[in-house]
Amino acid sequence: HISDGEITNILDKEAARLAPAESALLSSIQGEASTHMDESRFDVSGETRYAWGIIGGTSGNCCYRLGVSRGKGIAEALRGSSDSRLISDDYAVYRYLAEFHQLCFAHLIRKFRDLAGHVGFSDTQRNDIVGTYRTIKDIYRAVVFACADENPLRHTSALTKQFTAVATVRSGDPRPVVRLKTTLMKNISYYLTCLRFPSIALTNNLAERALRHIVLKRKNSFGCKSDKGARTLGTLLSVLLSLYRRDPMKYMETYLELRRV
Repeated sequence: HISDGEITNILDKEAARLAPAESALLSSIQGEASTHMDESRFDVSGETRYAWGIIGGTSGNCCYRLGVSRGKGIAEALRGSSDSRLISDDYAVYRYLAEFHQLCFAHLIRKFRDLAGHVGFSDTQRNDIVGTYRTIKDIYRAVVFACADENPLRHTSALTKQFTAVATVRSGDPRPVVRLKTTLMKNISYYLTCLRFPSIALTNNLAERALRHIVLKRKNSFGCKSDKGARTLGTLLSVLLSLYRRDPMKYMETYLELRRV
């Protein structure tokens, strides 16, 4: 029989030992050519809080901050003085963190897909939205093709025109579609940052997958009981999940060795 207090002490002790490794991880991620960022809900003592993650675009290493606010200060602290290209969704906090910012195509496509399934629109409106959704997917494929070209920037004008056409509000568009198109019109250039840096990802799936473990943890345990517990868990997951993503076999060997000890 092991008490809750003993388990807590063990976790705190291990987190303290891994703190230097977590700090080194964060510095390494900030120094990569591209980074991904995302956030999701993670409660503390039943209070609505959030989890943030920053992921290296090349290494896949991850660093988390759990049980914190959704304010820009957390994002700025994770980002640090990095000059890497940033890939994220269009949450406003990310807009001012990087000189070169790539918005996630997957988020954009999903938003139009979800609107296409809305039950409150007329058949005509729904058909228009479905058409827009398919056009966005075609543009995505065109951007992927352009990034494979020897001179991706020569496609900028044509792709901008395609985006502008699909983002232009029409008289029959319902209000949610108007809002989405208006936002898209403002952000067209951020979806085409990849033409300037073809090696970066066009989606933020890397960050979403890295946060998936945090989401499952929240659903299973409803978050953490204290701020200290959230900080401890953040340190442990940053180091252990980075090891797992980098070398799953080494992770399992370490796990089995610890079991034997």
